[in-house]
Amino acid sequence: MVLVNLLIKSLEGGGAQRVVAELYSSHPVDIPTRLSIFSSKIFAYKVDSNNLTILSSEFCKTKLLKLIYFVRPIYYIISYALYLRRNKVDVSVSFLPSMNITNIISCLFTRTKCIVSVRNNPNRPMTYEYILLYIPICLMRFFADHIIVNSNGSKQVLIQKYHINPDKISVIYNPKDIKKIQKLKSEVITETFFQTEEPILLTAGRLVPQKGHVHLIRIFSELRKTHSCKLAICGVGPLEKQLKQLVYDLQIEEDVLFLGWCDNVYKYMARATLFVFSSLYEGQPNVLIEALVCGCPIVATDCDFGPREILANGEYGLLCKKLGGEISKNILTPLTSAEVDMCDKLKLLLDEPELRKSFSDKSIERRLVFEKENIIKEYYDIFMTVYNTK
Repeated sequence: MVLVNLLIKSLEGGGAQRVVAELYSSHPVDIPTRLSIFSSKIFAYKVDSNNLTILSSEFCKTKLLKLIYFVRPIYYIISYALYLRRNKVDVSVSFLPSMNITNIISCLFTRTKCIVSVRNNPNRPMTYEYILLYIPICLMRFFADHIIVNSNGSKQVLIQKYHINPDKISVIYNPKDIKKIQKLKSEVITETFFQTEEPILLTAGRLVPQKGHVHLIRIFSELRKTHSCKLAICGVGPLEKQLKQLVYDLQIEEDVLFLGWCDNVYKYMARATLFVFSSLYEGQPNVLIEALVCGCPIVATDCDFGPREILANGEYGLLCKKLGGEISKNILTPLTSAEVDMCDKLKLLLDEPELRKSFSDKSIERRLVFEKENIIKEYYDIFMTVYNTK
């Protein structure tokens, strides 16, 4: 019997963590699957603890690993390699850059098949964060047995920019439990902010530069000059204080609500008039798929990668120009051309209820592409294929 192990640093909130939780919780009964994490501080996604291993707790008991615990990359690799050996894992599947490095190097010291998953856009500006992504990509080119990406755009970058063999890469979209989402979206909203006749714009995502919240708040401030509406923001992150200050400086604090971490974002998607997606770059954004499942009309940046694939070139939602991320320190400067484009698309949907209804109705057919059962089967078919490849 083949033993599969999933590896991610933590189960804190995030798209990759959500996918891991779905894979672990819904794995085929005939394929034993375990989950390994290094941090248990936050569990944003509930999973069965029976086959869950917190590696930092298990392996810090040994004197050697206590000594190197503060040299985290080395600690991760040694502890995970020991885990693979002790448990005789057949296939190891990792998610996100640091764990991809850990997985690749650990598998070199075992007979475990190594599969890595690239969740974000691999074609990024040369920053510290990009360097952390570049290292595992170089390693996976030579040492990973297989690579799973969540968009065709990401696959093309790995082929063209990093010269990885196309046969080594598979594209699998993010799984969604449609029945569960349909149930959760009917939950009652208690926030008085939503008890209004005004249209409500909703966005969801970590409060980090990548998600473009500064752009969105500027756009919303301009939109409010001609259209009565409100903006709700789901998510937490390091930019929270800065974004709240921006809302205050623009004098729109009564029309903007920061919801923090949302255990059930679906009820807000079902209530919202529009879902707005302002990311600068992505792999394949979960929230767009979730908005589709909830039937919420979408306005999204045409960033690399994901939105164009998910919305089928604009058939299932409006695509806007890419946002650049460059904002003057003077928040009162006029909107950029890309910001104006998004603002215009928002106005169009707010002014055209029939168009909103059309997108909402179409979402029913599109969401089936992301049905959890089909996606999880694709993952495990690849796991078994890789395992059986000599």
